[in-house]
Amino acid sequence: MPDSYKDRSPGGVTAAFRRKPLIAIAAGVAFFFSVYFWVSPRIGFVGYGRDCFYLQDYAYHIILTSHFWSQGFGNIYDLGFQLQAISAYMEKPAMAAMPVAVTPIALIVWMPFAYIARFSLSASYSLWVAVSAGILILALLKISAPLYPFPPHRRLPLVLCGITVFSLVGVSAVIVGQTSLYAGGILSLLIYRMTRLREKPEKTATDWLSVLLIVAAGLKPPYLIIGFGVLWIYGQWRELCCATALIMALAAALTPLLTPEWIRSYLRLLQMYSSGDFPDIYAWSIAPRTMNILRSAISGFTGDRIAAGISTVVSALMIAGIGICSRFRPLTHTAGPPRLTVALIACCLLFSPNSGAYEDILLIPAFVAVLAEGATPRLSTFRSAVIACALFLSLFHNVPGSSHHHLWIFFALKLGVLASMVYYAGLGRTGKNHFAGRNCFIRS
Repeated sequence: MPDSYKDRSPGGVTAAFRRKPLIAIAAGVAFFFSVYFWVSPRIGFVGYGRDCFYLQDYAYHIILTSHFWSQGFGNIYDLGFQLQAISAYMEKPAMAAMPVAVTPIALIVWMPFAYIARFSLSASYSLWVAVSAGILILALLKISAPLYPFPPHRRLPLVLCGITVFSLVGVSAVIVGQTSLYAGGILSLLIYRMTRLREKPEKTATDWLSVLLIVAAGLKPPYLIIGFGVLWIYGQWRELCCATALIMALAAALTPLLTPEWIRSYLRLLQMYSSGDFPDIYAWSIAPRTMNILRSAISGFTGDRIAAGISTVVSALMIAGIGICSRFRPLTHTAGPPRLTVALIACCLLFSPNSGAYEDILLIPAFVAVLAEGATPRLSTFRSAVIACALFLSLFHNVPGSSHHHLWIFFALKLGVLASMVYYAGLGRTGKNHFAGRNCFIRS
């Protein structure tokens, strides 16, 4: 990507940045051993404690996946299958389970991890975290390498990525093996790919790498919404059609193994997530007031059911508006692909009725979109300090033992950060220096 600061680095990038895959692999291997020897021994994956039944997120999903592939398939969204899988693993009856939000694509992505889990759940968990971290590191290296050394108007997004990774949300996502770390890297690579394709208008062949990234990100519906939305915004119609067809083909191929009943069961579970109306056996694992979203922010004033309805309507209208705007309005600097991409991610993280606290890792793809084509103030400015502090505070809304009566404050902080990113995402191609006198360089 062209940038006026490339001149300060001979050849455009350093030798280290040219070895991005090797760096990401080395970091992943180091991360694997660190997690395996120091983190996993301290994690209770599944079992009975003194007064409770504990079940880690990754362990639960990988036990279901392993049971599916090794014990004759079945409907993973059915409570009976879930209790059977957990009981078989513990070799004693399980009295609780969690709802399953992942799509059937997860059964394919997690197949090798499920096989390893049959011998060592700790090794499987450590490998999953290492792969997720490696993908995220690779994405950040690829998007930032052409900008090295980083000009002033590119540094703030990198700092915001660092704050997100090392926040309580980031650490918690690693501990429970959440999918958001993995999805954050995949979606960041997809956004990077779109910026590269945007610079090659003569492209005629289907970009299969983008298609595979969409499929790889298909573990949860929000990831698919963002992935398909990015392809829509950037006008990659062949890739959009191919990714849709491939995902539908994979789901159809898995249907005989899952049984056709899985469709109804899965839709019922998604409806439970949206309404919050869970049976007691699931309700223990759901804590809506820990989520930094509109629903949690206003539920204290309106009640959860009304808040869920408002969130659903607002998010649906915003996603539809972004889609319409990207197709039927001239894409100027006020409504270009980077801004619409950040707006789409913001919609999913702010107004989705069931976006968990761990999904805030998806802030990283939003920052990547700004890093790729936007322009922000220098780090030394007051505005940058305010944005960084607001992000830091918003990501600590879920401190253990803290009160959740003022979630609207944390929601407002996250809203402010994402609104500023929407604004800055469109400044890179305007041809104007919006920070004149601050030693910032904007692409024309």
